[in-house]
Amino acid sequence: MVGLVRNATNQQIHNSKEKQREESEQLNNPVITSLSAHVKRKWEASRQAKERIEKRMLKNGRQRQSKYEPEKLADIREFGGSEIYMQLTNFKMRTIEAWINDIMFQSGEKPWTLKPTTIPELSPELEKQIEGFITQQADEAMNAGIEISSDGIKSKFEEIKNVMSARINEIAKERAGKMEDKIEDQLIDCKWEHELKAVIKDMVTYPAGILKGPVLLNKKTLAWEQAGGKWSPKVGRELQPHYLRVSPFDYYPAPNARGQNDGYSFERHSLRRSNLNDMKGVAGFSDTAIDEVLEMYRNGGLHLWLWRDQERANLEGRDNEWLDSDDIIDALEFNGTIPASLLIDWGMDESKVPDRNAEYMVNCWWIGNVVIKCVLNEDPLDRRLYHVESFEKLPSSIWGLSVADILEDIQSVVNACARSLVNNMSIASGPQVEVHVDRLPQGEEVSDVYPLKVWQTKSDPNGTNNPAVRFHNPNPMADVLLRVYEFYDNLADQYLGVPSYVSGDSNQKGAAKTASGLSMLMTAASRGIKQVISHVDGYIEFTVESMHYYNMVKLDDDSIKGDAKVLARGTASLVAKEQQQIRRQEFLGITNNEADLSIIGMEGRKKLLREAIKSLDIPVDDIIPDDNNFVNKMKQAAMMELEQQIPPEQGAQALDAAGQPTGGADAALF
Repeated sequence: MVGLVRNATNQQIHNSKEKQREESEQLNNPVITSLSAHVKRKWEASRQAKERIEKRMLKNGRQRQSKYEPEKLADIREFGGSEIYMQLTNFKMRTIEAWINDIMFQSGEKPWTLKPTTIPELSPELEKQIEGFITQQADEAMNAGIEISSDGIKSKFEEIKNVMSARINEIAKERAGKMEDKIEDQLIDCKWEHELKAVIKDMVTYPAGILKGPVLLNKKTLAWEQAGGKWSPKVGRELQPHYLRVSPFDYYPAPNARGQNDGYSFERHSLRRSNLNDMKGVAGFSDTAIDEVLEMYRNGGLHLWLWRDQERANLEGRDNEWLDSDDIIDALEFNGTIPASLLIDWGMDESKVPDRNAEYMVNCWWIGNVVIKCVLNEDPLDRRLYHVESFEKLPSSIWGLSVADILEDIQSVVNACARSLVNNMSIASGPQVEVHVDRLPQGEEVSDVYPLKVWQTKSDPNGTNNPAVRFHNPNPMADVLLRVYEFYDNLADQYLGVPSYVSGDSNQKGAAKTASGLSMLMTAASRGIKQVISHVDGYIEFTVESMHYYNMVKLDDDSIKGDAKVLARGTASLVAKEQQQIRRQEFLGITNNEADLSIIGMEGRKKLLREAIKSLDIPVDDIIPDDNNFVNKMKQAAMMELEQQIPPEQGAQALDAAGQPTGGADAALF
């Protein structure tokens, strides 16, 4: 079939086979085992150092899903009674996630922008060119008999210099704008917002959330072709930069790491055979090494079973994951330094690692004893592909505190209150019965209690008047337990800085019952969330900076290139927009009267309405006309008004003389 047969010359076939032979010999070289052993030692250190954190993470995950620890559940069952688990932590987590997402991903707003670096001075080369140009012009003027003073030459030099500086800065702004548009398109294509929301969920639930990128993925693409009047799909492949959420369970930093760029780190990948095939052709990966791995683990897969794997799978809803393990091949991605001698012996070009006694930052993929990729880190500042943030950071530690960590004790107390409340309600729902069984006649059913029952009893052999059947009503403790529960529920709000009215609780007291009072409280509450938003800003700055660097190095379009700084606008402005929108709505209502409209005019009213509509996810141009249409509509409205008062001829003359009329209602704007 035409198009499915690959044409190659004999020389190309020979070169391909020779390359495969060399790579195969390299894989079987003892040096490969040495490099693999070096990476493996670091992996064992990272794995052991993370065991305590993994226990915490499993506890965090169970708390999020409202599940007791196995030991605690066993104790409750031994005691008996209710096993109720109150979803306090889960509710607070969902409220915080929703608040963060509302702030960071507002409709029509990017949570970042690019600002070009201001050029304070021209380069010496450019100043020299200006001096040469002015000198030439001065010589020509003097030859023509025109006298030019040194002050005039200096003034002309400064004038040209200022004009060129302004133009250069203007060009820098244009390029930054184009780069911003390019990055925005790239982030949309790779579904960055979806990945970041997943990372935010990790940050709230676990000791850290990890975002990775840009990573080149060999993704399938779909296009449509028309032939013979029919459309048919055309599937291809394209290398595209992506940002990915990395599960905290799969990220292993160095034992003494204080940040994502400190020491080394590992990421554990669970790959299917199809995933490995997709890596062929991606820069840095060895096709021969990948084939070797696929052949080596053809029948059994390779799974690096860790003690917490099954518990993690249960938490993530994959209870029967082990049934599919034959198709899974685990790989370890290493980011850190490796001695140059090992890299050179492995086969890396010695010109890339000239100092044999130094260590170089690399990205290395390792499966079993096979290294399928080992390349130098291209970042000039040796930054890694990962960015790690926590809900509450701890100094000198890559792992912080999650919402689950902060609420652990409170969650235990409210669970105890809820269990006690349910148990007490169960006991107090009916009377406790005390029966002298020796005073009941034969066949009387002791446990059968119902309304209007007649108890048959014998007289007391001791001659007392004590009844044979007594009823005791246990004291209901619901009021006390509910007050304790409410106290700790409110305490959780204070610990997190997320008051209940943020989640939509309308049962408020005091200042929160009024719109202005609630606005003031929201402003105060936002101070607590700003700290968390600043951590999310870290993800945004990392994303845009790394994508900007990728575009500067990898793309050929010079029209978008230039030095720029990333401004994450989460903390700076987006938090304030919640309150700003409330104030804007209040201002629109206050100024909607004839007196104020006579001052601001319909043009000012139009600008206010456009700003208010932007935050409502409504196409502004569909509601508010542009300037030309606005003027025409105003003229038509004024003409209709004049026609009702004076003859048409005089009305047209008055309209032309008055220019732009004014009105007093929003209806005239639409």
